[in-house]
Amino acid sequence: MCTGPCTGRRRLPRRTGTTGPAFSLTRPVRVLLEEAMLMGAPSTDKVRNVVLLGHGDAGKTSLAEAMLFMAGQTKRLGSVAEGHSNLDYEAEEVKRKITLNLALA
Repeated sequence: MCTGPCTGRRRLPRRTGTTGPAFSLTRPVRVLLEEAMLMGAPSTDKVRNVVLLGHGDAGKTSLAEAMLFMAGQTKRLGSVAEGHSNLDYEAEEVKRKITLNLALA
């Protein structure tokens, strides 16, 4: 059943009679996890953390770009050298053509 634009994700029922954000830091973790599962978030057995570690100019960002592209998470393969990397978003990074900050994807 789709109550809004059908995007393949389940929607949480709208809260009525309350104000403030739907998620807050004071809510129990159990409740937050249940709501995340209702929204279609992956279970913890499917979550993988990956760290790319290496010297400067070793190709970490290029590898991350290729991984995101091959996994279907981005529509184009970004390039640091050409200044259109998906992970380099600050003006200084684009100008200098290097990654300066940590990026989570």
